[in-house]
Amino acid sequence: IYIVDLDSGVTHELGTSIHGNNLPAWSHDGRWIYFVNGEDAHNPTIWKVSPEGGPAVKLTGIEATFPLESRDGQQVYFSHDRKLWSVGTHGSSEQEVRGMPELQPNGDTWVPTQNGIYFMTVVRHQTELDFFDFKTRKVRRVYTLGKPLPGWSGGLSISADDKWLLYPQLDEAESDLMMIENWK
Repeated sequence: IYIVDLDSGVTHELGTSIHGNNLPAWSHDGRWIYFVNGEDAHNPTIWKVSPEGGPAVKLTGIEATFPLESRDGQQVYFSHDRKLWSVGTHGSSEQEVRGMPELQPNGDTWVPTQNGIYFMTVVRHQTELDFFDFKTRKVRRVYTLGKPLPGWSGGLSISADDKWLLYPQLDEAESDLMMIENWK
């Protein structure tokens, strides 16, 4: 994991007590970076570390990916076996988000808000943006996309005032088959 200084453009590696880290996400107050430690490829887990580096703190005991902090800074949401889970930011109370539908296979097409979770799903070959309400535990359709999701989306982003949401869309896909002659 690398951090870029916005003023100078200089990057530096985030020094932690563990290696094999990926999928970083900032806390809302900028005091932590949550990430996945994949050193044990069969059991990736969620950790956090100060942006200055140092000892990392393990938050999950179960396999977990795609950490995102809740708006109130009290929980970290993550994907586990295509289900959305949460854990306290101090590593307590791991639990599944009850009533939330299964996530897409890539697991990164969701974003928490104060009142629920926006997420993308595919229903009858149509990609939908849906909202899971924390209070009612119900899902409502927000928007139907005109084009499919890419294979790996990079996640969703929402503005702090919940008025704007950025989502990925696959406009076109192409590839070339190339032949190399006299390759050694």
